[in-house]
Amino acid sequence: MTRQLECSHIRHENRSLFQSVMRIDERAFRLLNEFIHFKECILGKVNNGQLFTASYPFLIQHIIRETKLYREIVEQLLGNRNICYQSLYETAHNFSKDYAKLLEMACRQDSRANNMSERILRETLKYRDFKAAGT
Repeated sequence: MTRQLECSHIRHENRSLFQSVMRIDERAFRLLNEFIHFKECILGKVNNGQLFTASYPFLIQHIIRETKLYREIVEQLLGNRNICYQSLYETAHNFSKDYAKLLEMACRQDSRANNMSERILRETLKYRDFKAAGT
C-alpha cells in the first residue's frame, strides 16, 4: 500500500520527528532573513561605491530575489500552507530574462576589457622596445 507523505501523517506518527523538522525550518527561515539582510547591505555598498565585488549588482539582486522566494516557500511550509507553484513559474521566467540581460552585459564588458587589454599590450610592447633600444 502506497501512502502519500503529508504533514498530518507525520505529526501523528512521529511527533518528535515533526518537531525536529519544524525547528530546522524555523532556523532556516531566520538564516534566510539574515542572508537577505546581508546581501541587501552588500548591494547598497556596491551601489554607493563603498565596496567592490566581482559580482554584477544585477546578480546580487537576483540572489536576493531567489532567496526571498525560497524564504516564502519555507514560510508556507512553517504555516502548513500549500506552496504556490505559479510564483515559482513566474520566478523561473523572470530568471531567464534576467540571465539574458546578464549575458548581454558580460559580453559588452568582455569586449571592452579585450579592447583595453590589446591597447595595454601595445603600450607595454612599445615600452619594452624603448627600454631595449636604450640598453
